[in-house]
Formats: sequence, structure tokens, C-alpha cells
Amino acid sequence: MRTAADLFRGTGSGPCGLYLHVPFCRGKCPYCSFYSRPLTARALDEYLTGVERELGILASRYSGKLQTVYIGGGTPSALPIDAWRRLFAGLEWLKRESSAEFTAEANPESLTDELIGLWQDHGVNRVSLGVQSLDDRILSGLSRHHSAVQALERTAQCVRLGFRVSCDVMFGLPGQTLRNFAETVKRLVSTGVRHLSLYQLSIEPGSYWWAHRPKELGGGYAPYRWAQWYLPRQGFRQYEIASFAGPGEESRHNQLYWTRANVLPAGPSAWGYWEGCRTCGEPTVGRWAADLAAGRLPLAGWEELKGGRAASEAVILGTRMAQGIDLASWESQFGRRARGELERRLSLLPPDCFAVRAGRLSLTPKGMRLGNALWSELLEL
Repeated sequence: MRTAADLFRGTGSGPCGLYLHVPFCRGKCPYCSFYSRPLTARALDEYLTGVERELGILASRYSGKLQTVYIGGGTPSALPIDAWRRLFAGLEWLKRESSAEFTAEANPESLTDELIGLWQDHGVNRVSLGVQSLDDRILSGLSRHHSAVQALERTAQCVRLGFRVSCDVMFGLPGQTLRNFAETVKRLVSTGVRHLSLYQLSIEPGSYWWAHRPKELGGGYAPYRWAQWYLPRQGFRQYEIASFAGPGEESRHNQLYWTRANVLPAGPSAWGYWEGCRTCGEPTVGRWAADLAAGRLPLAGWEELKGGRAASEAVILGTRMAQGIDLASWESQFGRRARGELERRLSLLPPDCFAVRAGRLSLTPKGMRLGNALWSELLEL
């Protein structure tokens, strides 16, 4: 059994990315269950010192070159400029491919011209914007701090400056109709953005709405099906269950997760993956920083995935993508017995939800609309 001392060493097999979590937000959105906290000077200094230590530990272990870097949150764009300079200095300790995809998340109201310029100077080439909606009434209900005009202006600016741009859009929201969801998507497409991530509202434990459920939730089926019809007509391809992109605009970092490739984690509560082992970082800044001050990798836990669990995860993550999984390759990794059990389970599910073409198993458009219900039947193969 592996220990923490064994993780993230050498070059690993195949491509590798880095996920850096920024836990700070101006305020907590009512649907959010992720770890975040208010930004204070003391917490920020503790965080930056910890990141520098953690990146130093990772650099002493990982000797390969990163194919992707993703800075997510929280709200990374809420960090002051000097904090970003410290992050970039720490990231220099890890080698990157010259063609690496480097993504930073932002909210429209905190993405300034100065920050955009700094990102350009330090190699950020992809921006993920948390738009969610272009209806100001809905944005207010989500406790978002930007307006529709701000979101459109920042999206168009990033496209114009040559960033690859992705926008997050939510559906199934309180008071949302198919018409205003469609209007949001159409207006974003008109800016020239070529990647959209569409997420249905999911109310999770730990969120404000878990304890105070909103009324008049919008439906999820109609907006998603409309997007599957509309976006291909605008040159987008649905390459993953929630992701639509123009040619060459797919998220390379997210594809590492879906193909079970290695991802180094940094920052409190960050998840990582290394050679079949999934890791979870300490979930609070205090415990995470204390581990690093003691010279320890700040992991709350890790799990080495084997047998039926690994086989199921490979199917579930692989069929998130339109390309699906190569069944022969999957069988060679997990065995004939697992292949037989997979086929038995699939035979019990609606036949119009899956397709097998040229030896690859994938979801149909209908299957993508029912993904979670289908995957729940494929656990522990």
C-alpha cells in the first residue's frame, strides 16, 4: 500500500496537470457547497506562504513537465495583484511544456484590465468566466456581484485579446425560463466565445439553499435539450456531458480528469490524482497551512482505486465524453469478468441511451441528459 511519501514522485505515466485552488470569495453564493472563505490580509498571507511551500514540495517530487495548469476557486480574480505575482513566482518552480494550457478562473466584476495584463505577461492563455446568467434579476437572486453588461464586456474583451475563453452558464435556476436561458447562450455566442460549460443547478449539503430551498425552480430538461440542438448549429460540438466547444477549444485540463490522467493538487481542499490514487487536500486554510509549516504534504486522505471501483470510475468518467471508452482497451486493463458484468448491467438499461461504434462505448444525446441516473447503475463493476 502506498503512503503519502510515494505520491507525485518522478515523471509519472502520461500527461500531467496542476490544479491550484484559491479559496477566497467576496461572498458565498447560495448554491455553493465548495470550500471558500472571506478574503482578509491575514488569511491571504497565510495562504500565499502555504502555496509557496506546497509548490516547493511538489517541485521537489515531480520531475516532468506540466501539460496544463488550472487556477480555480473560490474566486481567483478576487486576489490582489501582488498576491498574483507571488503565485506566479511559485509556479515557476514547476516545469511546463511550452504549449501548456494555462487557465485562470474569474468573475466579471473582479477581472480588471491590470489583472488581464499580468495574466498575459505570465502565460495565462485561457480564461474561465463565471457568468451563470445574463438576466440581472436572476443574477441578483444568485447573489452574484456582476451585471449582464459587465459579463458581456469582459467576455468580449478576453476574446478580443486572444485568450481562449470559456463561460459557465447555469440552468434550472429559480425564476429561469427557457427563453431567458436561450437568450443568455445566444448573447454569449455573439461575443465570439467558443467554449460553454452548462451546469444544472444542484442543491448540495453545505449550501445555503440546502437549508433554505428556493421556490419556483426552473426545469432542467428543456434548456439542456435546447442547447444540444442550438449549439451544434453555431459550430460547437458537445464533447462532454456539460461542455460544448468549437474546434480545438476543448478544455485540455478537464480532459485529464475524465481520462484519469495525473493531476498535482495545490491549495486547501484541492483534489489530485496520481497513478491510480485519488487524493484530497486538507479542507481548511488553517489545517492545510499547519501541515505545510511542519514540512508535510497537506493531505486529508487518499484512496488507491482498484478492482471494481477503478473499473466503474473509468466507465463513468470516460462516458462523460462524447468519444466514450475503447472497450478492448478497458477490458485489457480490468479483465474479461468486468467486461461481462458491464455488458450485463448495460442490458438492463434503456438501449437508446448508449451506443457502441467502432468498438467504443458512449452515451447518446438522450443518455447525456440522463447521465447520473445511468451511472448509478454502473457502480462497483
